[in-house]
Amino acid sequence: MTVSSITKKAQINRGTFYLNYLDKSDLWREIKETILTDISACLKIEPQNPHFFSEASLKEVINYLIKHQKLLFSILNSDLYPEFIADFYKTLVKIFSKYHNQNNGPLKQPYAYEVVFSGIATIFTLWIRREMRESPEELLKIIKAYRENAPTNILSL
Repeated sequence: MTVSSITKKAQINRGTFYLNYLDKSDLWREIKETILTDISACLKIEPQNPHFFSEASLKEVINYLIKHQKLLFSILNSDLYPEFIADFYKTLVKIFSKYHNQNNGPLKQPYAYEVVFSGIATIFTLWIRREMRESPEELLKIIKAYRENAPTNILSL
């Protein structure tokens, strides 16, 4: 993608683009930061909740993803996917670790966060890449099953 193709699609001239962004990398950085900041605002940790994100917070994220489906689908089906998923995972860890910085489980850090939050990030991104085939309710059931089951139970081994 070039600056010319971006400005043509946005129906603006190149001068307007360069008044707002240094280059297309600067535009990508701003888009990514906006998405991750917005998702962070949706996710709330409730200290009394034993799970890492409440159902209400997850519903907010799902509604946000639906609202921005075209943009997110484009990002996740491009060469920007690896960078975005890595930053999405880091965002989830950052939010959660503000509230729960200890790990008394059987899997020690950094492995515990890697397993849990890369899985959640993958569920959301796979849903987007599959064009949101499952309803929001079905997606919540998938996340709930992921949170409540060991991998051997998920795979029915």
